[in-house]
Amino acid sequence: MAKRSTEVVIQFKRAPHIVFRERLVEDNRLVLNIQPDEGICVSFGVKRPGTEMGIGNVAMNFSYREAFGDGREARMRRCWVICVRGECDAI
Repeated sequence: MAKRSTEVVIQFKRAPHIVFRERLVEDNRLVLNIQPDEGICVSFGVKRPGTEMGIGNVAMNFSYREAFGDGREARMRRCWVICVRGECDAI
């Protein structure tokens, strides 16, 4: 079954000069996840600590669901209160 999702991907241009010559570095990206799992991901290239020229990519992720929960309990509670009040047509 197909999964619906909406996201906006912003891929940044490479620098006009090549800092890390002959090293494969992925493009820097900002990904905005709209639905179904709201969140933000930033991925960018970094130099690993140390004297060697070790290049890698890292990602910083924020998930709304992991940070604040999915809100399902609050929605169910609100639905229950509406039904108890007899306003079921509002659902």
